[in-house]
Amino acid sequence: MDASLTVTLTPALQNVIARLPEPVFAERLGAVYLACSRALGRLHDLDLSRFERSAVRGSPDHQLWDELGALICGTLDEVNAVLSEVQSHFPLEAPRAIPSALAEALETPGPLTAPLLQALKTAEAERHVRAVETLLALEVSRMGERFKGPRHGMDRWTVLADIQAFRARFRLLVIDLVHGSARVFAPLARQDVIPGQAEELRDSLLLREKLADLCRATWAHYEDFSRAETDPLASLLQLRGDVETFERTPAWPLLRAQDKRSLLEAQSELERLISHPDLPRDDAASFLRRTALVTETFLRVNHREGLLAHDRALRARVLSRLAPLEALFLQGASHAGVALADALHQAQPLYGRDPLLDLLLRRARQRGLAGLTPAQQAGELAKLRELLSAVHVP
Repeated sequence: MDASLTVTLTPALQNVIARLPEPVFAERLGAVYLACSRALGRLHDLDLSRFERSAVRGSPDHQLWDELGALICGTLDEVNAVLSEVQSHFPLEAPRAIPSALAEALETPGPLTAPLLQALKTAEAERHVRAVETLLALEVSRMGERFKGPRHGMDRWTVLADIQAFRARFRLLVIDLVHGSARVFAPLARQDVIPGQAEELRDSLLLREKLADLCRATWAHYEDFSRAETDPLASLLQLRGDVETFERTPAWPLLRAQDKRSLLEAQSELERLISHPDLPRDDAASFLRRTALVTETFLRVNHREGLLAHDRALRARVLSRLAPLEALFLQGASHAGVALADALHQAQPLYGRDPLLDLLLRRARQRGLAGLTPAQQAGELAKLRELLSAVHVP
């Protein structure tokens, strides 16, 4: 195997390529995987923040269109590089002698030999690579058509959302090309073939945590305002502070363009309401509620495949630790509280998955178990077990 593959391929993919018995096929497939790995890294790393503030004002100007055009061309170049590599190493017009030999072998009674079984896997991997190549080429054509022709009348939020959507579809297809062909040779999960998976998961966890805090804060402002004779201006100023705090976090560049648009437009309305000399309470209450509902939609981040896989695995791990912990508390073990604190710490990355679980995790993060009696700690353990068991992870 080419040593350069070890630079960007995941360990699982390196292992697949290294175990392929046919060196020529291993080199061809490795070259395609390397191109896919490069594309995945570059398609993921895109920060559109510099376009967003001015986007509230309307259509893009010519200079901005030039910058957006460069992004569009760069995206197409990345995918075309993958297509070029596939077409170079797996051309459709290539002779297909092995499938013919396999067809003849299948007509013969008895088991397939090891070489023919390997040839069958090779043919299946090639078919999958070509099938996804066709889908990628169709998406390239769709993106080219979408941005071809007159650009007037397209606001930049639509353009940003479209760019992100196309890049996400390209990324999913490239992952499918690699995963679908590699799992022919080894039982791999999708996460096993994605370079930078740890960094991507870290970003998703950070985004979810900050969005959960923002959603909680906006609902708290609305509920507090509804229950008490709070000054409308004071409530709106508190909300403005929370939103501005969120925008200063590392999670802001990770938010989807459509969600940023919703939040920035809400900010524009917020500034208008704050400047109103005699703001009616009903207007303030309506705005606070609408903003809370908007931030709640941001938590669809929980539907991301990487977060779902992470949460399922972590939830199972933490639950598996709780039964022995119950036994420790029943025995009156002195280290039971330390073990519970460790379990609560281990569960912290689930923050944002469920509002009730969030309440327990946030309290544990802020106050820990200090001052709680063993009986109260056992009660916290029971709450954690019940809440984890009730959490729905599709």
